[in-house]
Amino acid sequence: MRHLATVLIFLTLLHSSTLPLFAQEATPSATPAEIQTSPLPSPSLGEGSEGEVLISPTPSPEPSPTPTISDSTEQTIFNNLPETVPESGQSGQIRAPLIVRPLKKKTFRANEKLTVVVGNTISSNVKIKLFNSDGQETPVDIEIVNDTNPTVLTIRPPHQFKAGRFRLEITDPSGDVTTQDFTWGVLAINTNKSIYLPNETAKLALAVLDETGNMVCNANVTLQISSSSSTTTLSTADNTIKVNPECFIKDFTLQPDYEASYQVAGVGTYQMDLTATTSNGTHSITDSFEVRDSVPFDVERTTATRLYPPVTYPVTFDITITEDFSGTISETVPASFAITPFDGATPYDDLNLATPSATAITNVPNLGLPFDNTYPLSQGFGSQPDDPLLAEKYARYGVIGHDGVDFALPEGTGVLAVDDGIVVKADINGDYGQTVIIQHAWGKSYYGHLSLITAQVGEKRAKGFPLGLSGHTGLATGPHLHFGIKPNDNDFNNGYYGKINPLPYLGLIQQENGISFTTGIPSDTEVTTLTWNITNAKAGDKLKLGYAFKAPNISPQFYLLGPLQFRNNDNQLLFEETRRWQLAVDVGSGTNTVTPTTGTPEATGNTYTFTFSSTEVMDSGSISITVPSSGSPNWSAPQGTGGTAGYTTAVGSNGAVVGDVFDVMDSTTNWSNGTAAACTSGISADTSIKQEGSASILCNTDGESAGDWYYKAITSANWTNYTAIGLWRRADAAIAATRIQFIYDDTAGCGSEIEAIDLPAIVSANTWEYSVVSFGVTTRTAVVCYGFQFTNNAATDNKLLYTDYLLLGPGVPTFSGSGPWDISAVLLDTDGSDTVTVTYGDTSGGAGSTVTNSATAGVHTFTTKSRTSVTGTLDTIASSPTITLSTGPTNDQLMRHGAWFNSSGVEQPFTF
Repeated sequence: MRHLATVLIFLTLLHSSTLPLFAQEATPSATPAEIQTSPLPSPSLGEGSEGEVLISPTPSPEPSPTPTISDSTEQTIFNNLPETVPESGQSGQIRAPLIVRPLKKKTFRANEKLTVVVGNTISSNVKIKLFNSDGQETPVDIEIVNDTNPTVLTIRPPHQFKAGRFRLEITDPSGDVTTQDFTWGVLAINTNKSIYLPNETAKLALAVLDETGNMVCNANVTLQISSSSSTTTLSTADNTIKVNPECFIKDFTLQPDYEASYQVAGVGTYQMDLTATTSNGTHSITDSFEVRDSVPFDVERTTATRLYPPVTYPVTFDITITEDFSGTISETVPASFAITPFDGATPYDDLNLATPSATAITNVPNLGLPFDNTYPLSQGFGSQPDDPLLAEKYARYGVIGHDGVDFALPEGTGVLAVDDGIVVKADINGDYGQTVIIQHAWGKSYYGHLSLITAQVGEKRAKGFPLGLSGHTGLATGPHLHFGIKPNDNDFNNGYYGKINPLPYLGLIQQENGISFTTGIPSDTEVTTLTWNITNAKAGDKLKLGYAFKAPNISPQFYLLGPLQFRNNDNQLLFEETRRWQLAVDVGSGTNTVTPTTGTPEATGNTYTFTFSSTEVMDSGSISITVPSSGSPNWSAPQGTGGTAGYTTAVGSNGAVVGDVFDVMDSTTNWSNGTAAACTSGISADTSIKQEGSASILCNTDGESAGDWYYKAITSANWTNYTAIGLWRRADAAIAATRIQFIYDDTAGCGSEIEAIDLPAIVSANTWEYSVVSFGVTTRTAVVCYGFQFTNNAATDNKLLYTDYLLLGPGVPTFSGSGPWDISAVLLDTDGSDTVTVTYGDTSGGAGSTVTNSATAGVHTFTTKSRTSVTGTLDTIASSPTITLSTGPTNDQLMRHGAWFNSSGVEQPFTF
């Protein structure tokens, strides 16, 4: 190895074990005196190609940067940190207080990174914790962006987390804690493509959650889409944002809760500002998508935006190949998902579980060096200016440090592309002088202060291909190369406008004073990678790839899918989606409280009243309250017999009706035609089209007449106390109201019905719809059959008529388990503001009906679950009620030293 001259900064080489340390070589062409550290660019912001935030040498009096993904009303990312004394290990030096900068905003997208800026410390001296709305600590992946003063840390959202309100806690070495609140993932936007071609229609799927993760279907939503030439505003107020009915039903659907469409125009980056006003207040996020003249792979993704319930959902990709391709296509999903092939799409070839590396997280591959030979590093990423005026200007414009690295290349040294890409800028670029910017599959690379540019905009440049010659154009005190990178999945608010330290991707780790600076790697985040092997795909070919997934039965929860990546046979990244798909899993609906909330262990004669309040329509849904098992004696087992301990009732109010499940309609047993022409083609149990259980009852009509009926014989039943009927219905065509009637009879065959009740319309063909009707006749003591009668043969002839899941109400709760026990109530009719009162130990059952408490002191949680429909999954609601059992102080403890203390131990005045 040749003798190395002045070493400016030590570098560890990962890129190649055969390369020496970067240092200035003692050659005539590299005179040490000529190579100087360049000052940081004077921070005046301008606008480059495709919305790039650039630095121009002449600051305007009133700068107005318009970054692509930023709130245009906020011109800086962070306030200027006051000058302080850096931390030191020397005990004799005064340590300045730790300063935590406020977060730039309070609402973040589910796929958006959180940037934390802390002054007067290094990252190893602070502890960062994140807590969700339930107070549970959330595991996070922390990336060190800059470890000099100020310290900049990025918190990356995991592939799965509970959306809602979060609390960030930062603890300094002295134990002092700083907290900040924000929301993460309460608003979401999915676009069917991450990159569009000019004049295509963008399909936009939106989701709105409250601060505990519940889906919100009545929000006031606006979406402003801005391009370089126009601004368009869509809203729920004028129905340009549509609220789909599936949002209220909360069942399996691929339809988003909110959707809109938008006609894109020319090439560029389109900013999306989404605002939603709910009962929690107003939240806003900023997102974006791209329009390009061409892409090597045109990808359209189709799947759900909101999962409810967590059953199996399909994901499909419609891909148009625009240039010949052989290699792999890969998709990343959370490791907790169960993945299976999806019929109708090409299945994946491989399925692998992995912990992503730093490069996998940012999708930046291992890069080539931007030059041949070896040269010293003259300025590192995030380094601070010595000039106070320059430092003030940096703070003014939100740039908190050097946004790239400087290599001391002598004048006229060849500068090379670090990866394959397309040149998007090749001219003067503010303080960076003559600059080349290349768009790669993974993001952009920047080459500044060139003396000559040989590349032209629009050219494809391969890895290692010459771009020009180094120099010192722009703001520079000596020749060098300024090099930077910005990944597609960047954090615009990280203090460097999304740029990151490029050294790890060049195979280098910068070391200074024993501190290592590199991109963080998640410690325990596992993902599953699906891979499709593609051979000899030709330009113009169309592919349909897909898979199916089932998410864990956890709600609320937020997941991220993708991005879809295309690699050649050398594993080189050619293209990827520039966005990740966002999935929200709904939480159980409603709230539940209990009165009283305290008691004494083993105490008898207790009554506990639970009040469940619905937050949305829950027709045919249900609630479940679990009585915990703890201690001996245990809680009284809930049951439905009056006069026995634990007697429990459930009553609806404000319109809610608790129901009895009278018939699940899974079998044709005891079903018959009342008249031969009613279901001419027969009555069958359809196992493929059903709303619940294993089947539904299908009547296939063909030539029936008004007055024809079909029915089911049942054991004689007293229906006197019932007032309402609920059932699911479906037909292969819309049917007007009153064309079908519900009948019941106390005579076998249902030929002389007690009552014929008109049923409401079936509004949409081939869609399950829930019907609720009321009894009109009061005497129903011995019902032996029920069924359906036609009133208009033209409306119901040649139709497929389905019925499923018959409820009668008001009903009573049911009980299961042997400690713990579940109290369940089916909801025949429940709107968004109704309540159900469950009384555990109801004294209306007579003496002996009350509850004996558990013998165990402490907090007892009565876990509550709900589902909005019979087809849904019982999901735990956001907060379940608790009862605290405690013995309290003794009389001797209450009266001590002539003073009176209450049960909490607080001294009280005497009363006489």
